[in-house]
Amino acid sequence: MRPKRASELLNPAQLPREPPVELLSVPNSGFPCAVDDALEAKCRRCHTRPARHGAPFALLTWDETRAYRHQTEVHVLMERAIKGGTMPRRIPANPPIEALTADERWVLLDWLGKGAPRGSCP
Repeated sequence: MRPKRASELLNPAQLPREPPVELLSVPNSGFPCAVDDALEAKCRRCHTRPARHGAPFALLTWDETRAYRHQTEVHVLMERAIKGGTMPRRIPANPPIEALTADERWVLLDWLGKGAPRGSCP
């Protein structure tokens, strides 16, 4: 029998409710609109400033995806994490962390697969 993970032991409803995230978007982020929308909907709950749940970097601007983490650009790490299904992380949280929808996943992977080009969103 496999030991239970922390996410299986805790019922998210039993955890204290998190305060709302204060910084979910910034003007002129450099992301295409659909990418910015997906990041806002699912990623910036943790990848914001200040970071939450141990997120190692913010994803508020395109420039942040060009930063290096462990000698690899963040946008490359994003693609690996999304393809591998490790993001968004399923951690105990209230409200629960939501998975990417099929559309959000497609938007992000399409953009990342093209080298994560700078875009604009009016």
